[in-house]
Amino acid sequence: AVDIYIDGNLVFRKVAYKKITKYLPVGPENMHIQIFPAGDNTNPLIDTNIDIPPSERITYAIIGTSSDIRLLPIMLSVAPTDTPTTLVRFANLSPKCT
Repeated sequence: AVDIYIDGNLVFRKVAYKKITKYLPVGPENMHIQIFPAGDNTNPLIDTNIDIPPSERITYAIIGTSSDIRLLPIMLSVAPTDTPTTLVRFANLSPKCT
């Protein structure tokens, strides 16, 4: 399982293999994403910045092996909205992400 931090804040705790988080509303911005083994925030498995476009729904899949864990963005088709809010969620699809 993993803990997911956005801009230094813990937003999802103990996301197990094959689990998907709820959507989190965010504005269009650049976000600092860190993925840690659950309960241990000393050495991130992933430490990256991502640009969030406006008015999208995005699932960031945590994929790869223990030596090559990464985020794969999956954009979902949605009707255009008048709000710049984007919905972001994460899916732990890496059995080696512990």
